[in-house]
Order: sequence, then C-alpha cells, then structure tokens
Amino acid sequence: SGFQCLTFSAVNFYRSIEEIDQYSFGTTSIDATELNEKGKNYYNSKNYAEAVKCYILAAEMGNADAQNNIGDCYYDEKGVSRDYKMALSYYSKAVQQGHADAQCNIGICFYYGDGISKNYDKALMWFQKAADQGNARGQYYLGECYLYGRGVSKDYSIAKKWYDKAVSQGNDDAMLSIGWLYDEGLGVNNDYKEAVKWYTKAADKGNANAIHNLATCYRYGNGVTKSTAKAKELYKKAIALNYKDAQSELNEMEREEKEALQKKKQAEENKAYIIKYYGKDQWALIEKIADGECTIFSKGIKKSLLENEFLSQMGAYLVYVRGSLYGDLYYVKKNGYTQMKIYFKNGRLVHWEY
Repeated sequence: SGFQCLTFSAVNFYRSIEEIDQYSFGTTSIDATELNEKGKNYYNSKNYAEAVKCYILAAEMGNADAQNNIGDCYYDEKGVSRDYKMALSYYSKAVQQGHADAQCNIGICFYYGDGISKNYDKALMWFQKAADQGNARGQYYLGECYLYGRGVSKDYSIAKKWYDKAVSQGNDDAMLSIGWLYDEGLGVNNDYKEAVKWYTKAADKGNANAIHNLATCYRYGNGVTKSTAKAKELYKKAIALNYKDAQSELNEMEREEKEALQKKKQAEENKAYIIKYYGKDQWALIEKIADGECTIFSKGIKKSLLENEFLSQMGAYLVYVRGSLYGDLYYVKKNGYTQMKIYFKNGRLVHWEY
C-alpha cells in the first residue's frame, strides 16, 4: 500500500483479561466478524468508546471492515482522540485486502492533506481504485477531481459521469454536485429548476450543503418562487447541521430586511413631503414614469421638484411600496449646479439629466 503500518496491541487497550472475555460471546474464541458487527451496533447507538474496543480487537484479528472502521474513528474523533496518522495506518491495513472504502479514505487523506502531505495525483489514484470497485464515495470524489482539475485536467462531462454513477447508489454529495453543475452551467445548460431538483434530493437526505444551496435559491428566486420565509427556514436547518456559512447569510438577510423597512419608512415620508409641497399631480406623474408610461422625465415635472434632494429616496419607494420595477434616483452637486440622473429598469432605460 506504500504505508508503514503502525502496530497497536488490542490487548493493551483493555484493563484486564476479564474485560476481553465479555466479547467472546460465551465461546473460547472471538469471532472478528461478530466483533465488528457488535462495534457497528455500539457506533450507531453513539456508544463510541465501546465501538472502538470492538473494532480494535477485530482489526487486530485481520478483519478489513474493522480496520477501516477503527480508522474512521480516529479520523472523525469518535471514541478516541483525532489522529490522522493512526487512521491512515488502519486504512493501509484494510487496503491490503482490497477494501474499497479504505481505498477511498486514503484518497481523502491525500486530497485534504490529513496525516500526510496533500497530493492530488495520489488522491486520484486511490479514488479510481475505489470507484472501479463500485464504491459510491470513490465515484463522487473522482467526479470532484474532474470538476476542479485536481490530479487531472478539468472535464465537466466526465465529472458528471462519475456523479451519475454515485447517484445511482444514493450518494447525496453527488446529488449536490449535479445540482451545482446545473446551477453554474458547467458541462450542461444552466438550468436553475434542474439545480433545485437535485439540491432538493440531497437536502431530503440531510445534506447540509444542499440545504444551504436550496435556501439561497429561495432567497433569490432561482428556479423557485422567491420566498424569504422558506429561505430563512432552510438556512436555520443548515445551521442546525453545523454548516458554517449559513449563519452569516441568515444574518445578512435579516440585516437587509431591517434596512428595507427603514428605507420604506423614509420613502413614505418622502412621498408625503412631495404631495404636501408639490401636489398630488406631481406624485402621480412620478408614478407614471415608474410604470413606464412616460419616457421623457422632464416633461411636466416642476424644476423645483427635480432639484429637491428628497428625491434621493424615491427609488426605495418604487421598489418596496409600489413594487413595479427597480428605480434608482439620486442627485449630486457638480460644478456648482444640481445634476440628477434617473435610471429605471423595466426592459428599457429612462435617462434624465439636469
């Protein structure tokens, strides 16, 4: 395997011979396969310390699954302190027996530089070995190598081919990555609805990254009807699953909403001011311009109104109250006189400069 296998005496892990005897199942010999299964049961019930005891003993008896499993415990810090080198030592034992999960795990160590120097070429080699045995995670990571050009030239089509293979086995990370391909238009036509479909599939399996991406789709209305409430709900789910970027994005959304409410209040005050000092007819004309019914902004608008700085907030009003289109109105001083530029986006540009 190319790794020096570290030795670890299973017997030394126990305090006494009597403690080992509890794993003999009433026989004079210990069955490694049963020990490994017992370890899995402990692990699934989150009794990691007992799982480790079973895995180590079974691993020392040569059980490849147990060797890989105890490697995972060291890698993920379950029942033992995190130790990437120890994880590698057990993975290397398992790959000597052709264990596909362990092959993928060694690839992951090379891919991220965990316990060994980062090396994409070697990561690719191990992912390929695992993928060739039909290992779904190996297929997913092989797709990642082709997506990002790590250890191999970028090739989105080949990446998708490997993702498809992993997806056929229910791999949610591959579902997420296919969604990303459609989201970004990488090797496929950009299709937000298709991206949402794949994000949803992965999210339904509890994939935190997919839940986050789905939240972003709802936030901006990409492939789905825009929904602030749904976006917040999904960001909170991602936060509960410890997705690191979700909290900052939820905070940003809430900050934007607060700012929008402040702008709306200011814009309402501006509207009242314009109606009070310039008349309802002037306000009605501004609304016509916003709705695209007028294309020459200066026509019918009083010069004194155009020069009034209260118009600086009118764009916010048109967005948050009338909602017909996005508008940006502002004025600046230039060479001693007032200049105002107005832009409205409704399929055409309305430009006025004074």
